Amino acid sequence: MTHTRTANASAAAANRRQLRAPDIVLVLAASLSALAGGTAMATPRMKLVDECLEASFAGVRLPRSSVGRSIDVPLCDGCTTMRLTFTAETRFLVGMDSVPYAQWLKVAEAPGAEVRACYQPDTNVVTRLKVAAPAVK
Repeated sequence: MTHTRTANASAAAANRRQLRAPDIVLVLAASLSALAGGTAMATPRMKLVDECLEASFAGVRLPRSSVGRSIDVPLCDGCTTMRLTFTAETRFLVGMDSVPYAQWLKVAEAPGAEVRACYQPDTNVVTRLKVAAPAVK
C-alpha cells in the first residue's frame, strides 16, 4: 500500500508540474504586460525647452544694453549667422550667479571667455547667457 501511495503521489506531482507550466507562462506574460504598461505610464514625456550654443564670442558684437537687443551668432567659420534676441526675461549668468547685463558683459568680453547661449528654438529668444566665472589669481 505504501508503494501505491508513492506511485499515486508521484503521478499527482507530475500532473501539478504539467499544469503549472502554462500557469507560470500566463502569470509571467501578465506580469511583463503590467510592467511594460506601468513603465510607459511612469516615463516622463520629454519636452525641448531650449537649445544651447557654446562658443567664444570674440567675433560677435555684443550690444551695450540688453532688452530688445539681439546678437548675430555664427554657427561655424564661414557659415551664416543666427540672430538671437534678448528679452526682459533673459538671464545673465557668471558661473552660477545671476548678474546684471553690464557685469556679465565685462566677463564675456574678456580674452578667452567661453559663452553658452541658451535660446528657445521656435523664436530664437535667449533664455540665458552664461559665461564661466573668471579664475581667481
